[in-house]
Amino acid sequence: MAEPVFNVLFLCTGNSARSILAESLLNQLGKGRFRAFSAGSRPVGRVNPFALELLEKNHFPTGELRQQIMGRVRAARCAASRFCRHSMR
Repeated sequence: MAEPVFNVLFLCTGNSARSILAESLLNQLGKGRFRAFSAGSRPVGRVNPFALELLEKNHFPTGELRQQIMGRVRAARCAASRFCRHSMR
């Protein structure tokens, strides 16, 4: 029987740094056991270039990272983690 894959959604208001970092880290370090997504309640319009630089410097993939608004993320059976208390407003 195949190992289950767990979906995880990281939420943050701007979806530009912390949630993006978490998405990339879990997708890489989870070794196929996790499928991570990130979204924001009010995305700021671009991924923070320092976050991308940090990931690239440490050899984490960045090619598929993009900002999303919470309402557009459709991950079945997804556990959610918030990075800031304002992300649900």
